[in-house]
Formats: sequence, structure tokens, C-alpha cells
Amino acid sequence: MSRFVGVDLHKNMFTVSYFNPGTGKHQLKGYPIQNIGSFIKELNRDDTVGVESTNNTRYFVNQIRDCVKEVKVINPSQFKVISKSVKKTDKNDAKVIAEFLSKDMVPEVRMKDKKNSADKQPCEYERQAGKTSYSVKEQDTQYLKQSWDTVEERIPVK
Repeated sequence: MSRFVGVDLHKNMFTVSYFNPGTGKHQLKGYPIQNIGSFIKELNRDDTVGVESTNNTRYFVNQIRDCVKEVKVINPSQFKVISKSVKKTDKNDAKVIAEFLSKDMVPEVRMKDKKNSADKQPCEYERQAGKTSYSVKEQDTQYLKQSWDTVEERIPVK
């Protein structure tokens, strides 16, 4: 029987709700982030996991992706059920994620691959903060120059 696994992920730990839609029951557990292996051992191939997008979501998803049927990364700014919750606890958040996941009612975000994420992050942060000291065109030119320098180092000049 497939389960829906809601994860409330934090920097040092995460809380998990294993939800069985057949019985309507939750099994709650907490794990330190270093014990992700223990969590992986508890997963089944037909589980669907839902986790909010945070700073360490990419690491988490990469660790569990091959062990489950599907991993859905939830957009926290669109998933107001948790942010507006009166009973704001890690256990409750994990339960809510699991239940909404079982109804296929979670707003997903598309995870960028590692290369695209790393290339765009510095520019995005500067743009968002309004601290861009030079134009995007100049940033792109600098990036291309840096890329070209590494290419030139690898190709011997005759």
C-alpha cells in the first residue's frame, strides 16, 4: 500500500509524517539531518514524499529521489495552509503536507539542476536586494570571460 510522506525540513533536523490513506492514520518521527540514512531505510518504493522548498531541500531530495516513487517539492509561498496555521508545530506541518499530498493538492516548484542553480544564484540575490552595482549585460560578459579563461586553460594554444 502506498503512503504519503510529509516532511517538515529544517537546517539540523526534520519531522516526518507517514500517512496511510487507507486507515487515515499518521505515524510521526523526527530525525537529525545526519541520520537521513535511517529515514531512507523506512521508505518504500511506492511512497510519495512531499517537502517544502528550503535552503537544504536539494540535498534532501537528491538523497531520497531513487528510493521512492515520487518527490514533490512544495512552494511555501503558495501553500498558505501551513503559513496561516494556528497550530504551528513541526508535527502538524508534516501531517498537513502528507494529507494534502494524498489529495494531490500541493503547489509544486520545479527544481533547477545544480549547474543552473549555481550560475544564477548570485545575480538573482543581487537583483532582488537592489544592490546590483553594474548591469546584467556586464555580469553576463564577466561570466563569459571567466568561462572562456577556463576553456583556454584546457585547450593548448599553438
